[in-house]
Amino acid sequence: MAKKDPLFLVVVDDSEEMHQALRFACGRASAVGGKVGLMYCIAPAEFEYWAGVGELMRAEAREEAENNMAIHADYVRDLTGKMPVLYVREGDAREE
Repeated sequence: MAKKDPLFLVVVDDSEEMHQALRFACGRASAVGGKVGLMYCIAPAEFEYWAGVGELMRAEAREEAENNMAIHADYVRDLTGKMPVLYVREGDAREE
């Protein structure tokens, strides 16, 4: 069985700790030949009974997630020389 490179997963949010965790993950990934993974969690739409409104909210949240992830992905690429693995999930951040 082939050995897989370690993946250092960072949850992208608005906390100060996220930036420290991202810098640490980039350093560790570079040191051991691993990769950095970025996960952004979108809160589920609250307007489930209005499908059109819920879908619009979901699309806007997805666009915001992609824009936010692109900024952090560029930072990871600058520090490690590799593009990170990107995950966008919908649901409660702790469960995802």
